[in-house]
Amino acid sequence: KGKFRVVNQKREIVSLVRMSDVEEEEITWLYHPYVPRGKVTICAAYPGTGKTYLLCYMTACVSTGRSFFNQVPFKNEPGRAIYLTAEDGIGDTIKKRLRICGANMDNIATVIQKTQIQFDSPEIESFMKDFQPDLMIFDPFQAYIGAEINMNAPNDTRDKLNRIADLAEKYNVAVILICHFNKNGKGDAITRVLGSTDIMGICRSYIALGTVPGEDDIKFMSHEKSSLAKRGKTILFEINPDKGGIVYLGENSLT
Repeated sequence: KGKFRVVNQKREIVSLVRMSDVEEEEITWLYHPYVPRGKVTICAAYPGTGKTYLLCYMTACVSTGRSFFNQVPFKNEPGRAIYLTAEDGIGDTIKKRLRICGANMDNIATVIQKTQIQFDSPEIESFMKDFQPDLMIFDPFQAYIGAEINMNAPNDTRDKLNRIADLAEKYNVAVILICHFNKNGKGDAITRVLGSTDIMGICRSYIALGTVPGEDDIKFMSHEKSSLAKRGKTILFEINPDKGGIVYLGENSLT
């Protein structure tokens, strides 16, 4: 009584490996060069820009094996996707937009329980292992990092982000984190993402969405960061439910 018992926790021994013994690996892609497999991609924009609609379109493309805009399909057969959202209604928004975009609903899964899961919840790995998705979306990522986490503190965000990055690599899943821009209207696209710079550092690809100045109906998807390939062209599109949801309007080199 009154004494403390010390518990020795074993940790894995870290050892050096000669670079000559490391096997090179090729990057695989969901949609080259915008969305790599086994890595984290960030999609960011201001609210109301159309990022949820765009990601529903991408999800629909994966579920049917179709091209994403003018990009060649990641494979010539339908794949699977998991779309997790904490903002939009599943039945009245997400499924409706998936249907408009021509999705195969059998190849798409979600969670409808009110209990909020996080990046390090055991369910996340179970979903990847059991459903074997090609694509997994967290919309928005702030809802899955945990309410107790200070997003502006690198030490708070790093463990959670490393966990989802490790799972993406382990199961070769293209993970997309949907983010909001902050109020820094004068910064570049990278500094406008909410939270710590670790958030941007963990992703291998970053696409930013917005409305073309002077063209309220025309949206753009700009490839602002690409660590694994040459950055892709900026894609122009419009949202039109009567024409399949997302309509491709071409591309340019503007950022």
